[in-house]
Amino acid sequence: MSIWALQFLEDYKKVHNKLKVKMKRAKARWSCPPSGRLKLNVDGAFLEDQRVGGIGVVARDEHGVCLVALSPHMPYAQPAMHMEAEALRASLLIAFYRGWNEIEIESDCETLLQALAKDGDVVEVSAILVDCRHYLMAFDYVLLRHVNREANGVANRLAHLARSSAFDELWEDSPPDIIQDVLIEDGCKFSQGISVMSPLMYDHSLNIDNNMSGTANTLT
Repeated sequence: MSIWALQFLEDYKKVHNKLKVKMKRAKARWSCPPSGRLKLNVDGAFLEDQRVGGIGVVARDEHGVCLVALSPHMPYAQPAMHMEAEALRASLLIAFYRGWNEIEIESDCETLLQALAKDGDVVEVSAILVDCRHYLMAFDYVLLRHVNREANGVANRLAHLARSSAFDELWEDSPPDIIQDVLIEDGCKFSQGISVMSPLMYDHSLNIDNNMSGTANTLT
């Protein structure tokens, strides 16, 4: 190949074959709720070949202390979206019956939260969405937020544990050993104390303040 041809090829590569640098997304992390507010993380899991599922719910306070963990097995389960919706409904019922007035709920199921925020409809869970919208009005303040899965590790662990076995447990005050490693990874405490968290990478949020003159729904 001639010298000019080699130079032409080199110049062409410089223009058209530049190395593409991929931006590495920062790992999302769980973070504590603000003072005076509680945070519930929810997740659902479904095993299609066996038609069984499970849900996971965990509630933590402003110090990262685990207050409640729920992990019920769901026999004869519906597809994954149904499990996600059941987990959301369970979290609202837990908060309601414990008299918690200001809460944040995080889920890694964006489709479900969008349907709830925009009064949309997901056919297979439409009845559950109606229940959830009704329960939401019982709180003074609710923040529903979509997070990446790595920021939802405890609820994910609980959901898969429930899906894989006939497991139906509710823990209060003392979390089970099976999730303590994930709690530690989140930076949580098992007794009262201050826990420093990394910032959480949020995608979408729905803010509902029932103390205001109207209901403010913001999906970003």
